[in-house]
Amino acid sequence: MILSEQDRLQRILEGDTESFRWLVNRYQGQAFSLAMAVLRHQQEAEEAVQDAFFQAYTGLPKFRKDARFSTWLFRIVIREAWKRKKIIGEQPPVQDMESTPVYSVAPHEGGLMVLEKKQILAKIMEQLKPEERLVLDLHYFHEEPVREISKITGYHVPHVKVLLHRARKKLASLVPPYLRNEWMNP
Repeated sequence: MILSEQDRLQRILEGDTESFRWLVNRYQGQAFSLAMAVLRHQQEAEEAVQDAFFQAYTGLPKFRKDARFSTWLFRIVIREAWKRKKIIGEQPPVQDMESTPVYSVAPHEGGLMVLEKKQILAKIMEQLKPEERLVLDLHYFHEEPVREISKITGYHVPHVKVLLHRARKKLASLVPPYLRNEWMNP
């Protein structure tokens, strides 16, 4: 039997830990992505997500059933990430050993592989303000509309639009020339 998300939420309220595990598995990747957009530190983001899921679990009786669970959860994740950011401050992101530099000239004749393009995009995104990274992440990677981003972040709709506009302009200026046509005019 396939259960709806609402059914699973009800089961969690009744003490079904397997339904909560299902919910965590469903949203942990997206939650982590949002926390990373704010924090840029893997360990801090993981802890923020863990704390957010705990808060969601303990606060589930207060959840309004007419709202989307993901909106409510993501709002908790973002609030927890901002709280942690205030504590740790602005620090450069931890680099992994396999990170590649952003190219300033075109790479080899064969072009870039998908992984290389993702690494370049990640480095470019690091140069944006946390608020800009967050709204871009929600809009493009989570495919959330502006109104939903407003609900998740607590920002007013016009502010979300301004952040998206600024972030797009910054991205356009930071994309290497050899990728502009491909990325900016798909």
